[in-house]
Amino acid sequence: MQLTVPHRTVADTGSFPVNPDGVAAWLKDLRPLEAESDAREVYRGLKHSNRLHNDVDQRRAVLSCFIPVLRELHVHLSELSHAQPLPLTREFSRSARLRDALLREEAFAFKILLSDSKEPLADDARRAMQALARQAESVAHAYRRIPDALIQDAHQLYALAEEHLLLSSRQGSELLSLQDHYRFILLVSVADLTQQRVRQLQLVLDFLRTCVADVYIEKGREKTTLQSTDYAINLRQGSRPEPALSLLSDVADQIRWFSIAPVLYRIDKYSSRIRPNPTGVLGNDVLERQSLARLHVALSRTRHRRSCRQILHEPRRVVFGHKEVCAHLLYRPDETPAPEETTWNIINQSSQGMCLASAQCRAGLVQVGELISVTELNKPLRGPDERESSKINALLGVVRWVHARGTEGICMGVEYLATSLLPVNVTRNTLINRHDIDQMAADAVQEPESVGENALIIACKVQRTVMQTILMPSYLYQSGDRLLASQGDRSRQVQLRKCLQANGLFSQFSLTDG
Repeated sequence: MQLTVPHRTVADTGSFPVNPDGVAAWLKDLRPLEAESDAREVYRGLKHSNRLHNDVDQRRAVLSCFIPVLRELHVHLSELSHAQPLPLTREFSRSARLRDALLREEAFAFKILLSDSKEPLADDARRAMQALARQAESVAHAYRRIPDALIQDAHQLYALAEEHLLLSSRQGSELLSLQDHYRFILLVSVADLTQQRVRQLQLVLDFLRTCVADVYIEKGREKTTLQSTDYAINLRQGSRPEPALSLLSDVADQIRWFSIAPVLYRIDKYSSRIRPNPTGVLGNDVLERQSLARLHVALSRTRHRRSCRQILHEPRRVVFGHKEVCAHLLYRPDETPAPEETTWNIINQSSQGMCLASAQCRAGLVQVGELISVTELNKPLRGPDERESSKINALLGVVRWVHARGTEGICMGVEYLATSLLPVNVTRNTLINRHDIDQMAADAVQEPESVGENALIIACKVQRTVMQTILMPSYLYQSGDRLLASQGDRSRQVQLRKCLQANGLFSQFSLTDG
């Protein structure tokens, strides 16, 4: 299998050094972790080196000078751009693009060694696939689709390693083999990680890395033995994995098969051991059952559309975040808002949710799991005939998936929580006993310094039962708390029951009169 490598020219006196001593001296003067300009110099130097002819042994020695610097840069740039809301700020976006470019050139460097060597070395092949796997992980953190070129490069490397019996070779028992990195790329490409929350994404990726041993890549499968959990790979075409039952090609020597049934079993087994957090109290970030459930649905392809969509292209006012949504809905709902321009448009809509897109989204605004309100432009939240009502008719939902497009473009899916809601201000109730609550429901004794928080009361269907719930700031309250909910001159005593979800962005509790 021929690898895709860049075109190279003969070095001259003005070229980048082609000997390890010259490269080491050049790198010694750079401080890439302290200055972005020096980090970009490292990238330009590696790229230039990959475009020059060189002896195989000398190229390997040159590359060994780069590797420690590349590892430090990879860790540094990942810390800047991982687990960030989208779109990335200009600084974070530059860091992410530089990290991807460095990983791409690192993969090129090892692929050149493989192409120029008479007998490819297992460690060169492993390191090339490792760079591709890290690039795939980086793309997942940016909520983007893995590029077709990366998938094609991975297929080419796998075919070459298979031909030369290099698949399972590794340097030390703690390192992943080429086959392990390849299986990780395959899992990431079919896992649809755009629906995972930013604080859960790295945990999900780490879990997928533990699943690579469960993926067995096979040749020569009979079509009669294929199941719905099987995927097919066409090494020659370089396409991403597709459901095996839908494959049309008959070229058996180019097709490889793998099943995700063992991975689904591992997900179920791991999920059964996770202890839920029923109180909504802040704790360490751990892999959540909900994240594993989303991963299971994505891998098994059991997600189906429940109702038809209506294709639209209409502008909407969109507000993100619990604090911002509460302020938007609670204050002056009867006033007509001033005319404003919006970059958000509805792409399609159904009875369960909608798809929204913006070509120029403000940086750091969107993330999976964020609360969102969608209202019509230049219309009051409450019409003249509804002013006696304390409720507001507005679409309230949660961002369920995000696709990043370009530097500022965002496309996202929103699942509805409610179409009617009651915005309130809540304060802690410090009444001593239940008798006082019954006697003084509307005139509860509060601490003079008591500070309120905004919240949203909605009716929500939970396990086929419609119940009253309240959306609160995350981790400030827990099950059993008694609160006074007020809107204007109206108030009521409430008590928080079960924590339905607490995702670091907001908490949702079932609610009873307190």
